[in-house]
Amino acid sequence: MASTQSQSSSQGSTRGRSADSNRGTLEARVTGSKIETGLSSWPECIKENYLLVDKSFILPEVVDNKGPILLTRPCRSGKTMFLSMAEDFFEVPRGETLEDKQARYRDMMVSAIPGFIDEHCGRYPGVWFPDEAGFHDKLSDILDNLLRHFPEIQAEIGKEVDEE
Repeated sequence: MASTQSQSSSQGSTRGRSADSNRGTLEARVTGSKIETGLSSWPECIKENYLLVDKSFILPEVVDNKGPILLTRPCRSGKTMFLSMAEDFFEVPRGETLEDKQARYRDMMVSAIPGFIDEHCGRYPGVWFPDEAGFHDKLSDILDNLLRHFPEIQAEIGKEVDEE
């Protein structure tokens, strides 16, 4: 079932282990050659060839999911980096051509899914909410109020977190 592979790419060494999935066999990859900590910008990590785990195989799950997605993983497990990658992948290109953006993902795991890059990469407008005016605190208050008024949602979220 699992095989370990080593190969070289234009971005540095690539090592991985195959894993079964409902989409076929996917290979977890580590790309890049420079070590850096504390970064959360996927495009910067790719450009500077920093060591990172390619989790692009999760992007089709985001597209297929018809409801909200709750990311509950331990600290330092790549949640922010995954969101940065998803934003970069889906968002309409800024300061580069669509072809350049799509080329960045041709060596990634997501390229194993036929047509996915051409259909989804760079095709959606992005929305960014900087925290300049305390937006995130306000959003947190809104979510707290919603959960208080809809206890069944709060119970369902609690149940899912407990199962994790």
